[in-house]
Amino acid sequence: MKESTRDDAFLVCGLGGLGQNCVAVLKEFGVMVNAIDIAEVQHWELPELPASIDEFFLGDCCQPALLEQAGLDRYRAILLVTSDEQTNIEAAFAVRLLNSKIRIIARSAQENLNELLTQRLQNFIAFLDC
Repeated sequence: MKESTRDDAFLVCGLGGLGQNCVAVLKEFGVMVNAIDIAEVQHWELPELPASIDEFFLGDCCQPALLEQAGLDRYRAILLVTSDEQTNIEAAFAVRLLNSKIRIIARSAQENLNELLTQRLQNFIAFLDC
């Protein structure tokens, strides 16, 4: 495996359907993709996907210790795409406290809150969960 730089390394938190698709698309670009999930994935939409994840971390993506263990400072962006909106928001705050430069992309359906978070967290974007 090649040494990664911030320009080609991503961390995906949440490996449900959306998270798995994010990993698959990012891997098409030949970048390093690591992942965090609260539990071992029971259903893989793409059977070859587990082998394409460079490193998997088991635990709560809101926990600073786990984010540090995952090497938060080495990523260009973090995708917070768990199925729990509150987890995604809590994780965004934890991430921002640990890394002021990383791009945070979060799944959230709360438009007003998303606008506020965009203003407060900087380098943050939320996508509506449809």
